[in-house]
Amino acid sequence: MRRSILGATFAFVLAGGTAQAQQDGPFPEAAVERARAFWVYNATEATGSEHMDCITTLNHALRLLFDDPYLQLGSQIDRTFAALERMGLSTPARVIEFKDARGRLTRGVAAPDKLSESAWAALRAMAGDRPGYHVFGLSLMDGYHSVGLVLDQRDLAAPKVFWADQWSSNGGWREHDQASLDAEIERLTGNWWSSDQKPKTRTTLWRVKPVKRDHWTAAPRARMNLRAGPGTDHAIVGAAAPGEALQVVGRKGAWLELRRPDGTTVWGMGSLMRTARVARPAPVVTARTPGLTGVLGTN
Repeated sequence: MRRSILGATFAFVLAGGTAQAQQDGPFPEAAVERARAFWVYNATEATGSEHMDCITTLNHALRLLFDDPYLQLGSQIDRTFAALERMGLSTPARVIEFKDARGRLTRGVAAPDKLSESAWAALRAMAGDRPGYHVFGLSLMDGYHSVGLVLDQRDLAAPKVFWADQWSSNGGWREHDQASLDAEIERLTGNWWSSDQKPKTRTTLWRVKPVKRDHWTAAPRARMNLRAGPGTDHAIVGAAAPGEALQVVGRKGAWLELRRPDGTTVWGMGSLMRTARVARPAPVVTARTPGLTGVLGTN
């Protein structure tokens, strides 16, 4: 379970990582569930070096959303979304400034009090009237904290927003309504603002766009053992025939994490395989799945 959710942190570039065909709809439920499971695991179970900071957490969740471990992102949230926008995977930034206690616009010179517009309303406007799951990046105080926001609009009359980050106090995934979302942004920004440093207090939102993207496969040059983990000390759990293509979903050192047709993941030595880039169909948004509602709607 841990390997299939966490995988590894990737530092190599997916050549020609431009989006193949842009979509402007919601994310499939399966993609959102992959990211949700990671957010919860990272916040509640990961310890030590395995527990990721806010931007690393957001980047990993984005890779899970796109099912693309090769997706190259930035070390700060603005750089991550600049990279996504270049690939057609994100809208431009939407900036919301703060007002001070006297109702005057402030960019950090005076203490922030209230958002100049509702972040909830901005999310709804950016998603439009498209039912389904919409994913956003949220930057507080120019990247002081990086958050994923998931807007559940499967029922347009009763939308929900989930705040996703690395904090154990949130369990990695916390539901908000309009009042509590705006209040949380105002509370955190007010607490973090320093009259000595006068940081920029703006809140920034980006909407992530599902698109058709390529994926990578690897096929052994000769019959090759498949293992339960990245190393010869892990048990052999099967074998792959020469030329049998398996989807690459992760990498750790010299080993590739591979997805078999039945959905299970295994590991193979990368040097013994040939990799190839394959066009992936655009995500298909399915009808509401009753069994998933309980998973995404709790915590």
